[in-house]
Amino acid sequence: MEPKRIFIKEELAKLGYPEYEKYIFKHSYLEAEKKRIELDWNGLFLNWYYAQAFRIINNIKKFPEVFMSLNPEELMELKDTDINEELQKYQHNIKKKQKAINMDYTCQKCKNQGVYIEKKQLRSLDEGKTSIFTCVKCQFNWREN
Repeated sequence: MEPKRIFIKEELAKLGYPEYEKYIFKHSYLEAEKKRIELDWNGLFLNWYYAQAFRIINNIKKFPEVFMSLNPEELMELKDTDINEELQKYQHNIKKKQKAINMDYTCQKCKNQGVYIEKKQLRSLDEGKTSIFTCVKCQFNWREN
């Protein structure tokens, strides 16, 4: 294996993802062929490979929780904007899980007992808050004033 690839594999191993190097190489190789970049470890291909590798390494460092749920093939298809979207979804799910589950209510759709309750001021201030119920099992939403 090329020493430059070993270096990247070691960097990924420090983050717990040594197997990602072969996917980064494969992706870099295929993209370089598409862009007609000469496959030379002393030229432009090396720069292309490093750019791909360090983009992934930096994103793993910034958003480790996103990468726990992705396999390497999915990872290589992601653009940075997709990674930000995945992070937002992950953070949203964490916030939902942090809410207390209320077992006093039954879902109107699946009849499961257990809902998240969120109270929001949706109408004018002289009226009470609206309770928004979300089923823990099927994610069905309904409201009560």
